Amino acid sequence: MIANTLALILLGVLAAASGDVVSAVNIAKAEVDQRLRLRQVNRFLDNVIEAARMPDEWQGLNRVEGATPRFQSDPCVPPETLSSQQVWGGIALLDTVDAPCLSSRSSGVGLYIERVLRCPRECDTGKGYALIPARCVNPDFADSDRVVWVARWMDSLAEVGACAQHLGWGRLERLFMIHRKSTSGVESAATLRLQVPLNQGRYGWGSAEILAIGVREWGMTPITIEGSDFPANSLGREMLQITMSVSADPPLEPIAAPSMTRLILL
Repeated sequence: MIANTLALILLGVLAAASGDVVSAVNIAKAEVDQRLRLRQVNRFLDNVIEAARMPDEWQGLNRVEGATPRFQSDPCVPPETLSSQQVWGGIALLDTVDAPCLSSRSSGVGLYIERVLRCPRECDTGKGYALIPARCVNPDFADSDRVVWVARWMDSLAEVGACAQHLGWGRLERLFMIHRKSTSGVESAATLRLQVPLNQGRYGWGSAEILAIGVREWGMTPITIEGSDFPANSLGREMLQITMSVSADPPLEPIAAPSMTRLILL
């Protein structure tokens, strides 16, 4: 009788210990997954932000007096319909109310990024929008003392002619990131979503796809830095603070949501 009782007690202790081990393993796996997803989003931001500007060698082709022209781009306007520009590429906060072409279930303020990828070493030379020096396609710019670029849809960015190859050409890409908070529906988890234009001859945006799941917090705060170190015409005073946290998927107690904060020059 005593032996049976001890055996039952031992089995209960082992079962409890086994349950604790399984719980600890699950928590550890969830924490690793959270940190991995946070790191992946951070690396994605590094990649897209790095190319959200004109290449340095292109900017060096023009003598700039005063501040560099400010980034202005309407995501609903096809790039080829825009006039020649000295500056392409940049980052901006964008409300979907002001951009009907981005309308989706994920409405609100998102992060709009326009990238400039130098060809051929950094870009996909398949079909897409090419940035070409205007003087290479329009004789009116042949004698201009400034180099400006125009966007053209091309079935291949591999062959753009000797003029563009000499001055430099690139690939123009646009993307839009937006956060969707958790809901009680089928797709209930909070997500960070990515939307890009359709890679077709007719301009238009595709549906927003999930970039990262379990993004519980995604905040974007514009910051203006005042001080004598920044001249009045400097664009470097304007920054964007992004705060993000990732929860376990599915939510698991007592795991805290790891977070990160980063600053982006606008």
